[in-house]
Amino acid sequence: MVCASSTLNDLNKQINTFFEHLQEWYGLHYPELKLPNEKYTKMVAQYGLREHMPGFKSSSGIELNEKDIKIIRQYTSLILDALKLKKGLEEYITDTVKEVCPNMSSLIDPLLAARILTLAGSLKKLARMSSSTIQLLGAEKALFRHLKNKKRVKPPKYGLIFFDKRVQNAPKHDAGKIARTLASKIMMAAKIDYYSGRFEPKLKEDLEKELEKIRKR
Repeated sequence: MVCASSTLNDLNKQINTFFEHLQEWYGLHYPELKLPNEKYTKMVAQYGLREHMPGFKSSSGIELNEKDIKIIRQYTSLILDALKLKKGLEEYITDTVKEVCPNMSSLIDPLLAARILTLAGSLKKLARMSSSTIQLLGAEKALFRHLKNKKRVKPPKYGLIFFDKRVQNAPKHDAGKIARTLASKIMMAAKIDYYSGRFEPKLKEDLEKELEKIRKR
């Protein structure tokens, strides 16, 4: 699972690079085409020349010939295959995390749980971490900058845990409290998952109650 999560992380970075290159390349031909990345790729793959695009009227872009379009469409095939692999990896990781870490995956998104496990190194290592360490997993560079220059650089408040929607969507004054509460429950969940593997639904119930208290303050 850790290897799969690392692979997914690298693949996501590569896919983003693929998208950038495609939009730079095809954008020379049809700069007016503005769509979300995946939709953009599928449109280029399906229609090729801008003149074949639905609703095309005119463009300030350069002309491309069939030879140019052929190689660009081959490139879109590579991107679409990468997206298919990404989906497969996400499904595999989600299923595996739910099986190995039933408690942790009930508290946070399984893909986020996998990223946290990957940074920790293993479930065993995560189960032995403090909640404050878990909260800062992924913020090591920011923490190092703070330790190197405490007067000028503020300490980080959170690492990967920030990607939990409850932290992201929280008012600024509540985000830190919610992150601390999540980290504390993740610590407990990791211990239960590692040492017993028994599913404890009360853990999620307690988390929701504590988060609700924070929101009502």
